[in-house]
Amino acid sequence: MIPPQDNFPAQLQRVISRFLAEGRAAGVEELGPIAYRLRELPPRPTLSLAQRLSIYQRDGWLCRYCGGETILTQVMALLGSLFPDLFRYHPNWKTGATHPAIISRSASVDHLYPGSLGGSWTEPDNLATACWLCNMRKADLTLEQLGWSILTAPETSQWDGLTGLSPRCGRLPGNRGENIERGLQPCVSLLAGPDGSNMDRGNRGA
Repeated sequence: MIPPQDNFPAQLQRVISRFLAEGRAAGVEELGPIAYRLRELPPRPTLSLAQRLSIYQRDGWLCRYCGGETILTQVMALLGSLFPDLFRYHPNWKTGATHPAIISRSASVDHLYPGSLGGSWTEPDNLATACWLCNMRKADLTLEQLGWSILTAPETSQWDGLTGLSPRCGRLPGNRGENIERGLQPCVSLLAGPDGSNMDRGNRGA
């Protein structure tokens, strides 16, 4: 895991020290450079499934922060249906009912420059594939605040987020399995494209 490079511990230590020594006004003065005031933000646009899959394919299903391989969340749900006692999957990722691989490797789309600070919510150039752990770690911080750099998306990638193998797992028994299949099928169809050419791992539709 990449360590944070911000100076918050030392800055906040100075805030508290000046507050104790000189009073609230001094604490306010020290806090000024890193003050974070209430922001009234417009509703956040939701990325469509097609938009998210396009970003994953462009980035070779690799986290652009740590370089780790990510896995489509619908595939995690499929594994949970195939092996319910050994690979626990909960739709809300409930503690104690969620396999650690889901937390560690689920693919997500993150915003390079936070939308809460004025970055675009939907422009592809501001979007990047991130493993869930890096996404949570970055939150609303900038790359500069964290001391992170963005990794270049590979020209080709042999990793596909396990989307190529999943359709071969066969039909799942029971209503829950059929629901999982219905959730996975739109992903497979969008990834394949009208003629199936997008499923070529060397052509990620960038």
